Amino acid sequence: MKPVSTFADRAVRISWWSSADLQVTQRESDIHDGMLGLYPYFDSEVRCLAYDAAVAAGSEPAQAQAEADAAMVTAAVRARSADPEGRVISSAEATAPFSSLDGPRDLVRMSNALRQSPVVAAARRQASTRSESDFHERTR
Repeated sequence: MKPVSTFADRAVRISWWSSADLQVTQRESDIHDGMLGLYPYFDSEVRCLAYDAAVAAGSEPAQAQAEADAAMVTAAVRARSADPEGRVISSAEATAPFSSLDGPRDLVRMSNALRQSPVVAAARRQASTRSESDFHERTR
Protein backbone atom coordinates (compact mmCIF):
# COMPACT_ATOMS: atom_id res chain seq x y z
CA MET A 1 0.00 0.00 0.00
CA LYS A 2 1.11 3.49 -0.78
CA PRO A 3 0.52 6.35 1.67
CA VAL A 4 -2.15 8.79 0.63
CA SER A 5 -0.08 11.82 1.50
CA THR A 6 3.46 12.65 2.48
CA PHE A 7 4.46 14.17 5.82
CA ALA A 8 4.85 17.55 4.13
CA ASP A 9 1.23 17.36 2.98
CA ARG A 10 0.06 16.80 6.56
CA ALA A 11 2.23 19.48 8.13
CA VAL A 12 0.19 22.40 9.39
CA ARG A 13 1.70 25.80 8.82
CA ILE A 14 0.57 28.74 10.86
CA SER A 15 0.27 32.26 9.57
CA TRP A 16 2.82 34.94 10.37
CA TRP A 17 0.24 36.94 12.31
CA SER A 18 -0.47 34.09 14.75
CA SER A 19 0.22 34.72 18.42
CA ALA A 20 3.76 34.39 19.73
CA ASP A 21 2.70 31.46 21.91
CA LEU A 22 1.38 29.59 18.89
CA GLN A 23 4.53 30.35 16.90
CA VAL A 24 6.72 29.05 19.74
CA THR A 25 4.60 25.90 19.98
CA GLN A 26 4.95 25.38 16.22
CA ARG A 27 8.72 25.88 16.40
CA GLU A 28 9.08 23.42 19.30
CA SER A 29 6.95 20.90 17.45
CA ASP A 30 9.08 21.28 14.32
CA ILE A 31 12.26 20.71 16.35
CA HIS A 32 10.87 17.63 18.08
CA ASP A 33 9.64 16.29 14.73
CA GLY A 34 13.11 16.84 13.29
CA MET A 35 14.65 14.91 16.16
CA LEU A 36 12.39 11.94 15.44
CA GLY A 37 14.63 11.20 12.46
CA LEU A 38 17.60 11.00 14.82
CA TYR A 39 16.05 8.51 17.27
CA PRO A 40 17.65 5.46 15.62
CA TYR A 41 21.02 7.16 16.14
CA PHE A 42 20.52 8.12 19.79
CA ASP A 43 23.10 6.41 21.96
CA SER A 44 22.17 6.04 25.62
CA GLU A 45 25.83 5.42 26.48
CA VAL A 46 26.76 8.87 25.14
CA ARG A 47 23.95 10.34 27.21
CA CYS A 48 24.97 8.52 30.42
CA LEU A 49 28.63 9.47 30.08
CA ALA A 50 27.72 13.10 29.40
CA TYR A 51 25.32 13.20 32.35
CA ASP A 52 27.99 11.81 34.68
CA ALA A 53 30.54 14.31 33.35
CA ALA A 54 28.13 17.23 33.78
CA VAL A 55 27.31 16.23 37.37
CA ALA A 56 31.02 15.79 38.12
CA ALA A 57 31.60 19.29 36.72
CA GLY A 58 29.05 20.69 39.17
CA SER A 59 25.86 20.94 37.10
CA GLU A 60 22.50 20.63 38.83
CA PRO A 61 20.49 17.53 37.79
CA ALA A 62 18.18 19.42 35.39
CA GLN A 63 21.13 21.14 33.73
CA ALA A 64 23.10 17.89 33.59
CA GLN A 65 20.11 16.24 31.89
CA ALA A 66 20.01 19.00 29.27
CA GLU A 67 23.76 18.69 28.69
CA ALA A 68 23.41 14.92 28.36
CA ASP A 69 20.52 15.32 25.89
CA ALA A 70 22.49 17.88 23.88
CA ALA A 71 25.55 15.62 23.78
CA MET A 72 23.42 12.69 22.62
CA VAL A 73 21.75 14.77 19.90
CA THR A 74 25.14 16.07 18.75
CA ALA A 75 26.50 12.53 18.49
CA ALA A 76 23.33 11.42 16.68
CA VAL A 77 23.68 14.20 14.10
CA ARG A 78 27.28 13.13 13.46
CA ALA A 79 26.24 9.46 13.22
CA ARG A 80 23.42 10.33 10.81
CA SER A 81 25.89 12.23 8.64
CA ALA A 82 28.11 9.13 8.56
CA ASP A 83 25.14 7.05 7.35
CA PRO A 84 24.01 8.74 4.10
CA GLU A 85 22.27 5.57 2.89
CA GLY A 86 20.15 5.44 6.04
CA ARG A 87 21.06 1.84 6.86
CA VAL A 88 20.58 2.42 10.58
CA ILE A 89 17.13 3.89 10.03
CA SER A 90 16.17 0.93 7.84
CA SER A 91 17.12 -1.55 10.55
CA ALA A 92 15.83 0.53 13.48
CA GLU A 93 12.24 -0.71 13.36
CA ALA A 94 13.27 -4.22 14.32
CA THR A 95 15.62 -3.28 17.15
CA ALA A 96 14.32 0.07 18.49
CA PRO A 97 16.63 0.20 21.54
CA PHE A 98 15.74 3.78 22.39
CA SER A 99 12.38 4.67 23.89
CA SER A 100 10.76 7.93 22.81
CA LEU A 101 10.11 8.58 26.50
CA ASP A 102 13.88 8.84 26.86
CA GLY A 103 14.06 11.54 24.20
CA PRO A 104 15.39 15.05 24.67
CA ARG A 105 13.22 17.30 26.80
CA ASP A 106 14.13 20.89 27.60
CA LEU A 107 14.92 22.62 24.31
CA VAL A 108 16.02 25.92 25.86
CA ARG A 109 18.52 24.29 28.22
CA MET A 110 19.67 22.01 25.41
CA SER A 111 20.23 25.00 23.14
CA ASN A 112 22.32 26.73 25.79
CA ALA A 113 24.27 23.52 26.43
CA LEU A 114 24.98 23.13 22.71
CA ARG A 115 26.64 26.55 22.71
CA GLN A 116 28.28 26.70 26.13
CA SER A 117 28.81 23.29 27.73
CA PRO A 118 32.32 21.83 27.75
CA VAL A 119 30.68 18.41 28.19
CA VAL A 120 28.80 18.82 24.90
CA ALA A 121 31.94 20.15 23.20
CA ALA A 122 33.80 17.02 24.32
CA ALA A 123 30.99 14.78 23.03
CA ARG A 124 31.06 16.67 19.72
CA ARG A 125 34.82 16.13 19.40
CA GLN A 126 34.50 12.46 20.29
CA ALA A 127 31.66 11.95 17.79
CA SER A 128 33.77 13.63 15.11
CA THR A 129 36.62 11.20 15.64
CA ARG A 130 34.43 8.09 15.77
CA SER A 131 34.59 6.29 12.46
CA GLU A 132 31.54 5.18 10.51
CA SER A 133 32.45 1.52 10.98
CA ASP A 134 32.66 1.93 14.76
CA PHE A 135 29.16 3.39 14.84
CA HIS A 136 27.70 0.66 12.65
CA GLU A 137 29.39 -2.03 14.75
CA ARG A 138 27.67 -0.71 17.90
CA THR A 139 24.23 -0.51 16.27
CA ARG A 140 24.04 -4.13 15.10
